[in-house]
Amino acid sequence: QQHPGELVAGGNGKGDGLDQLNEPRAVAVERDGSIVIADLWNHRVVRWAPGASSGELLAGGHGPGKDLHQVSWPSGVAVDPFGNVLVSDYLQHRVTLWEPGAEEGKLCAGGRGQGSELWQLSAPSGLFVDAAGALFIADSGNHRIVKWAGKTPQGELVAGTEEAGFGF
Repeated sequence: QQHPGELVAGGNGKGDGLDQLNEPRAVAVERDGSIVIADLWNHRVVRWAPGASSGELLAGGHGPGKDLHQVSWPSGVAVDPFGNVLVSDYLQHRVTLWEPGAEEGKLCAGGRGQGSELWQLSAPSGLFVDAAGALFIADSGNHRIVKWAGKTPQGELVAGTEEAGFGF
């Protein structure tokens, strides 16, 4: 028996309107049921409230770039315990934190050039924030998971190495 899904965001064709998405890559769900979406080709993050017919711009939306009001290929999103939205900026090798209503993000991980040092990231993607507020980053270009806690200047290796592999 099939169970139909429910359309909760987009569905109005590919595009850059706030009622459209262009290759959504990641989602996070807020306490009120709103969905936060990394909208890859629109270089933005949007929030869709339950039952909404369009989204609200949370981050980016100003084309790709290195400035803190821009995101370039957002490929991961998370919401911290304080309601801040964290965005993995794939092409800028950084994670930014966007406070509610902010015009630009704050650098919270990476952002100091692509690389493999623990203070650098390479093509970050998936994000997760634990109950204590620690940020876990899938640092895909470095084949590792790093943890950034508090205002530390670098991450801590949690899993993986800098080498791709298939061993266990």
